[in-house]
Amino acid sequence: MCTGKCSRFISFTLFPLVLLSIICNIVLFFPGWDVKYAQDGHITEEVKYMGGLVGGGILVLIPALYISLTGEDGCCGNRCGMFLSIAFAAVGVAGGLYSFVVAALGLQNGPLCKDADGLWTTPFKDSNGTYLNDRMSWADCTEPKDVVQFNIGLFCTLLAASCLQLLLCAAQMINGLFGCLCGICVDPRTLHQLDWRRRMLWQSLWEGTFFFSLIFPCSCQLFFSLGGEKMCTGKCSRFVAVTLYPLALISIICNIVLFFPGGEIKYAQDGHITEEVKYMGGLIGGGLMVLLPALWIHLTGKDGCCGNRCGMFLSIAFAAVGVAGALYSLIVAVLGLQNGPLCKTVIFWSTPFKDNDHKYLTDDTLWGLCTEPKNIVQFNIGLFATLLATSCLQVVLCAIQMINGLFGCLCGTCGNKGVI
Repeated sequence: MCTGKCSRFISFTLFPLVLLSIICNIVLFFPGWDVKYAQDGHITEEVKYMGGLVGGGILVLIPALYISLTGEDGCCGNRCGMFLSIAFAAVGVAGGLYSFVVAALGLQNGPLCKDADGLWTTPFKDSNGTYLNDRMSWADCTEPKDVVQFNIGLFCTLLAASCLQLLLCAAQMINGLFGCLCGICVDPRTLHQLDWRRRMLWQSLWEGTFFFSLIFPCSCQLFFSLGGEKMCTGKCSRFVAVTLYPLALISIICNIVLFFPGGEIKYAQDGHITEEVKYMGGLIGGGLMVLLPALWIHLTGKDGCCGNRCGMFLSIAFAAVGVAGALYSLIVAVLGLQNGPLCKTVIFWSTPFKDNDHKYLTDDTLWGLCTEPKNIVQFNIGLFATLLATSCLQVVLCAIQMINGLFGCLCGTCGNKGVI
C-alpha cells in the first residue's frame, strides 16, 4: 500500500485549500471592497472569528507541511513519522471543523449592514437562513453595496474548502495508521522528479513575486538562485542564528543591568526597582526564549544532524517561540519607556512620569524630578531603548526564519554550499 504517495497527494491538495481559506477570510474584512468599513468596525461578527485564517489556514497548513514530509524517503518518511502524522492530521481536522462552523454561522446569521433607517444591524440573524433563497429581502441591506452576495459567496467558498480539508485530513489519519502498521513505499525516481518539480514551482513563484523581493531582498537571494540550484535555506538559517546570538546576549545584559540603577546594589536590596524591570522581558523574552530557538535554527543550517526537511519544519515552531519571546521583550520595553523609572522625588519613592503621556522622553527639563538614583532617567531610557531595538530585530529575524523554514521544509536545504 503506497501510503507515502497518498501523503504527498493529500498535502499538495491541502496547500491550495489553505491559501483559498486565508484569502477568503482576508477579503471578508473589506465588504464592498472598501477599507472604510474595517476602519469603522462595521464588520460581520463571524469574520472576526477568523475561521479561514486560523482554522482553515494556520491549523491546516502546519499539518499539511508535516504530512508532505512523511511522503519523503528518510526524514519523516517512516513508521514513526506516519504515526505522528495522525496527530497532525487530527489538528487539521480541528482547524477545518472550526472553519466550517464559523462559515456555517456566517451564512446563517447573514452580514452586518446598514438598513433603510440608517442603523447598522444584522437583519437576517433570526431568519434561520431563509434569506438565502429570498433575494427580495437582500434589499434590506443598503450599505455596503452587494454585501449579501459578497458575504454568501465568500462564506460558501470557506464552507466548501473546510469540508474538503476535513475529508483530506481524515483520510490522512487512516493513511497514517496504515503507514504506521505497514510502512511506506517511496520510489526514489519519483522523489527526484517531485523534488525537481517542487523546486522549479517555488522558484517561479518567488521570481514572479517582485514586490516581496523588494521588501526582503536578502532573504530572496538566499531562498533561490537564478541557475536553478536548490534554495539555500540552510545558509539563511545559519545567518539568522548567528545574528540572534549577540541580540539575545544584549537583551540579557540590559535586563540584568536594569536591576542596579546608578550602578548601586542597595536599590535592588531595598526593592526600589522599576516595576517593568521585574517582568524580566530582556532576560526571559528576548534572552532565553530567543536563545533556545537560535540554537535549533543554527543546527538546521548544518549538514546532517537537523539540517533536513523535518528539522526545517520544526524550526518554524522554534522561530514562532522566538517571535513570542521577542514580542514580550518589546512590550515590556515599551511599558518601561512609557511609564518611566521608579525614583525618589523629594521624600517619597514614586513613578512621576507614569501619567504624563511619555512627554518626559523629549523634555529633559522634567528629569530633575528624580533626585535618586543618580541619572536614573537617562539610565532607564538608554537600556529600555536598547531592549526595544534588539527585540524589534529579533522579531524580524525570527519571522524571516519562519518563512525560510517553510521553504526549507518544502524544497530542502543546501548546507553543503559553504559556511558563514
